[in-house]
Amino acid sequence: MKKLLRIYFITFLILITGRNASAQTYPVTVNSQLIPPYSLYLSDYANPENEKLFVSLLFNDANIPTYNVKLQLTIEGVGIKIQSKPEGYYPAITLTSGMMERLSGADLAPYFDPNNLIFQGITKEQYQKNASLPEGIYKFSIQVFDYERNKLISNKSVSQAWIVLNDPPRIVTPTCQSLIKVLYPQNIVFQWLPMHLTSPNASFTTEYHFRLVQILPIGRNPNDAMLSSPPIFEAVTDNSTLYYGISETQLIPGQQYAWRVQAKDKGGKDLFKNNGYSEVCMFTYGDPCKAPVNIKAEVQSAQTAKISWDQMFGPQSFIVRYREKGTSTWYKNEAFQNSSDIKGLSANKQYEYQIQSTCDPVESEFSLVDTFSTKVSSAFKDCGVTVNKPTVDNTTNLELLFPNDVLFVDGFQVRVTSATGTSGIFSGTGVAYIPFSQYLYSYCL
Repeated sequence: MKKLLRIYFITFLILITGRNASAQTYPVTVNSQLIPPYSLYLSDYANPENEKLFVSLLFNDANIPTYNVKLQLTIEGVGIKIQSKPEGYYPAITLTSGMMERLSGADLAPYFDPNNLIFQGITKEQYQKNASLPEGIYKFSIQVFDYERNKLISNKSVSQAWIVLNDPPRIVTPTCQSLIKVLYPQNIVFQWLPMHLTSPNASFTTEYHFRLVQILPIGRNPNDAMLSSPPIFEAVTDNSTLYYGISETQLIPGQQYAWRVQAKDKGGKDLFKNNGYSEVCMFTYGDPCKAPVNIKAEVQSAQTAKISWDQMFGPQSFIVRYREKGTSTWYKNEAFQNSSDIKGLSANKQYEYQIQSTCDPVESEFSLVDTFSTKVSSAFKDCGVTVNKPTVDNTTNLELLFPNDVLFVDGFQVRVTSATGTSGIFSGTGVAYIPFSQYLYSYCL
């Protein structure tokens, strides 16, 4: 039993001794860390204003006061490896025994210079074309070498990052294929959702480019309209909400519009998928301005008619235009309800009429031409023809008779239109309105 224990103890010592023998102690200890948001642009890691990577070096040899070193950078992704050239130009980094040296930004700039890098899986030209790496998971490794002898003198420090382009904004309102209610004054809220804020690669220097176009003709593909139509409004904002008010171009009720927003890095870098473009959304701005329907004409007398139509919601007013058939001059009435009285017509004539809706700031087409005829003005023969004269009731004390004087003839009021004579003997004409028949009758006095 003792012999067996001795064998186990010797084996354990061999294992411990072998492990210690395989471990290596370096004169320099290196640690590195990537700082989000991560970037596909190597130049960002050498930018002194945006610290993306820092490296700390500790010189452990107390027997040497200072030591000149250089770094070796290795960036590895799927099928890609980029590494510092051994013969590249790198300024010496002087370490002091027992002191921590922290490097970042401009200190690391030489190691991210494409001229000091060896590219595998991607050419230098391919990288420089876009000045960025392909999306993917990357390991950034840092090792320290003796500056003169190019001998490895440190451990390897590895930092890993999943580096992808950010998603473009997502449309919130107005949604695609939506119908927007027309407001007076005009007020439309455009809103989108930034999709990059929770990403480890978020850009904190983002601005949004807004674009609005009209879709002509209606029904056209909104993507085609966005690419080829001139914008009716463009804006750049740092916010994710834009208010389109009365000072902007007035949108036309019933028309279709397309809009999109583009997220852009203020520094000009491509940090977003699809160049930062959101989807293109189409919306319809209110109902079209339509002409009235179920239009009716009610002739009330030889000189008046009433035009009416169905009640409508949307138009602010209506234009009724009319003319005697066969003439070219239109006369117009403005109405604010669903009817309009037309006066001053000629008796026994045919008239044409149309109606137009006014939906500020646009107008509908006129309705189809329709007609009505006014009534005959007289039930008597022409003046000068021998007929039975009507009986005038008030004939006393009439020394003179003037136009617009009123006589009572056969029980009806007659307004004098013309008269000659004196002392109760007159000749002329007058007009009587018979309410129950709705005709104007001409009397010969």
